[in-house]
Amino acid sequence: MKRATEKRELTVATTGYLVLAVLSTYPAVVHLSDRLIGAGDASLFTWNMWWLKYSLVSLIHPFCHNFVYFPAGLCNYLHTWNLPVTLASIPLQPFLSLVTVYNLSALLSFVLAGLGMFRLGRYLGFGFWGALVAGTAYSFCPYHFAKLEAGHLNLMHYQWIPFFVQSLLAADEAGWRIRKALAAAGWLVLIALTSWYYFVFCVMASLLLILYRARCDIRFLLLRARGTAVIILISVLVLSPLISGMVWEAGQGLPAETIARRDNADLASFVIPGERSLFGRLVASGGGHWRANNVTPENFIPWTAWLLAGVGWFTCRREIRCVFTGWLVMFFVLSLGYHLRTGGELYESVTLPYGLLADGIPGAGIIRSPIRFHIMTWFAGCLFLAAGVHHLSGRLRSDKLMAGFATLVCGLLVGESLGVPFVMNPLPVSPFYTQLQHNSSPDEGVMDLHYFADALYFQTVHHRKVMGRDGMVNRVPQSALEQYEVSPIREIIAENDYYHYGTGRPADILAAAPAMAEESTFVALGYLQGPGRLCIETSRPHDIWLGERRRARGGLVTELEVADAAEQRFRLSTSIRRGAGDTVLLRPLADPGPAGRPQHSTTVGIRPYFADPPASEGLFCVLYPYESPSAPDAETMRRMLRQAGFRWIIVPFYGNSHYVETILELTPAYEDHLLTAYRLE
Repeated sequence: MKRATEKRELTVATTGYLVLAVLSTYPAVVHLSDRLIGAGDASLFTWNMWWLKYSLVSLIHPFCHNFVYFPAGLCNYLHTWNLPVTLASIPLQPFLSLVTVYNLSALLSFVLAGLGMFRLGRYLGFGFWGALVAGTAYSFCPYHFAKLEAGHLNLMHYQWIPFFVQSLLAADEAGWRIRKALAAAGWLVLIALTSWYYFVFCVMASLLLILYRARCDIRFLLLRARGTAVIILISVLVLSPLISGMVWEAGQGLPAETIARRDNADLASFVIPGERSLFGRLVASGGGHWRANNVTPENFIPWTAWLLAGVGWFTCRREIRCVFTGWLVMFFVLSLGYHLRTGGELYESVTLPYGLLADGIPGAGIIRSPIRFHIMTWFAGCLFLAAGVHHLSGRLRSDKLMAGFATLVCGLLVGESLGVPFVMNPLPVSPFYTQLQHNSSPDEGVMDLHYFADALYFQTVHHRKVMGRDGMVNRVPQSALEQYEVSPIREIIAENDYYHYGTGRPADILAAAPAMAEESTFVALGYLQGPGRLCIETSRPHDIWLGERRRARGGLVTELEVADAAEQRFRLSTSIRRGAGDTVLLRPLADPGPAGRPQHSTTVGIRPYFADPPASEGLFCVLYPYESPSAPDAETMRRMLRQAGFRWIIVPFYGNSHYVETILELTPAYEDHLLTAYRLE
């Protein structure tokens, strides 16, 4: 009977969390196959899934290869992988697109996180409704939504933490039997393969838990210490092949880790919602004295949780209150970071415990962003929240009242956390990449200048070896970065490293730009929405793409007409000279009526291609520097690139091709509204 009840409860909880996952990430459910949920590193983790399958099928070492940062290659043991999800994606890839697999894995993290906390809540003695609310709070929180939006597939899969804590407590209660200890070690291995940050957090938490439980009876201190040590040692032994590779790679030379001295949680961030959330926008519009939390929005704790967790702290069992209060305080203080920040002001004279650890313990700075400790703070808060709901619902005489109360609390918690409609990243793929896969040799190298990991995402289509800009993978070895010092690779990469960007009117962005190089390339990107007519005026000849075709090349004045209800990709590029007073103007044109009578000007709607915050208006404008290099002749430089193995240079539609066309004297072999490709003949 008990097993049937547990099964029924898990079914109800799973169904509820699945429905919430679909609703809270809308419109992801209608774009599962054509758009990535979130942005940022989403393309990177999509590449992880493809590469692990491709390398295993092709008998290529998955961690040491020259398919990235070609021709030298790299070993990327320290890369961010999330191996459990990546391995689980392999059998799905023949049947589903990579985009679909990534999106499903992201949605699954919400369901599993809720179930993990629900099971732990029931294990600790909280009622069904209290455990259900705790799972909802733990999963559908600002931290989870922030990691989903940033595309951090490793950090959003924090669902294994409550499974590990439950298995650790079960091992202690069972007298540290080997079967229980192995189960706890298995969960710890799963956490490490998902995120090494969470592995470190769980080791710290397990030591805290065991020390507290041992204080009650010193005779069991040795037993508990030995049991905990066995769990950690078993997990380290299983992980030793990866750990040894990471240690070896670190010894080969890595760029110095930057300890996030300024990446600190603002004290206000725990009580003020971020402006990207729906609740944050409502709060900001309701009173001018509220200042939106933009520094660390993932740290916001819903006001409903503060109230109910306070009730739970006073009413829960003494053992739970003591151990998880210590847990909460420890991780809360660590999440505050290196220096104290409050009200938007950073007090660098106040060094917090994390700063002392980062300075005093070698390697402690690898955590980099102490904000990540917050998920452990929230873990303890959810247990107190469960206790509060359990206490209050127990005072209700009717099951229907209990269900209604729990549903109301869940609605308030999710409503204070979510930010619908959710960011969806279409990442359109140029047909050129498909042609490249079928019409080129597998050994041909491609220099792809897309930002960050987008070049790797496109590698999943063309399957060719890639050299790109810095930042394609995490923690790049110094040996791979040394290629950037080789001419002409240095010049091609450098001219696509922007020195100024912003969102707004092009003339305003230019006015706010710092001192420029002698000559620069100006690129403005966005989407135009009709109806209306637009006039573009530049001091120097410009190039304009609208939709999928070029509308102007080499002109100074261009008029565009945007149709009703249309949204088309817009790209404007021109050159700017220092001190020349160059301008870029966009203005609406008067639309004459049917009898030739002039009507009022109509403004074409403009939405930036990259927007931060998402509600901003205008074009995304980028300024690329250009300095004339002292280099060999064009034929010599082209020969250097060919000898290195490169056959193609790909410049994205937002990139800078000045060096490629002017110095290397290459002409486009392929061009569309997404990229320009140059063949190194």
